[in-house]
Amino acid sequence: MRTLVFREGGGRLDLRLRVPSWATAGFTMTVNGVRQPVEAVPGSYLSLSRGWRRGDRVGISAPYRLRVERTPDDPMVQSVFFGPLLLVAPSAEAGYRGFSFYEDFTLRGDLADAVRPEGRPLHFTTHGLTLAPFFAINDLRYHAYFRRSEPVVVFGTAGSGVPNRSRGEGLTFLDVLWARAPFATSEAFVRAVRALADGWVAEGRFTGAERDAVVAAAVRAGLRR
Repeated sequence: MRTLVFREGGGRLDLRLRVPSWATAGFTMTVNGVRQPVEAVPGSYLSLSRGWRRGDRVGISAPYRLRVERTPDDPMVQSVFFGPLLLVAPSAEAGYRGFSFYEDFTLRGDLADAVRPEGRPLHFTTHGLTLAPFFAINDLRYHAYFRRSEPVVVFGTAGSGVPNRSRGEGLTFLDVLWARAPFATSEAFVRAVRALADGWVAEGRFTGAERDAVVAAAVRAGLRR
């Protein structure tokens, strides 16, 4: 929580606050402790128009959340962030490390299912590596980028055997599916898989048999929240 305080003066003013693009876990505003009914869209501005008085306090909350960012020239090359903080993996190995996340997802579709707290503040572990904030790395060699490696459509331990093909913009079937999370129930998840697989068939990216295999894997998975 961050607080802005009107120290001097007063009067009507349109207060405009930047909603960071990384604020996907929610962005709330309070005025003197009362939550305001405002709609915050990540990557835009939030405007609150009212008469202000000296001593008014504006509280802003934007929880951090794990997320990935794709490089513009190759969507499979990505970085891991915690809110605005770039996380890097101390490692002397040459070449990209391959990360796979979706097989660990639950119905909530949260990266926290695959990247877990390490014990120290702002430190995480995944794929046998520690991820630390970039600012905490001094003279160590590190990886700021990794290559996403999810060649087959898999839900938990339920594999489909179907290639995880991508569209022209580089987003794969699993990318598009999990962008629709969270799913309220396993049934809702299966419906989403079926609808998306039907679309992939219509676009010529899946055969009918591949669609059936993907849907059957989703049914077997029985994912929970």
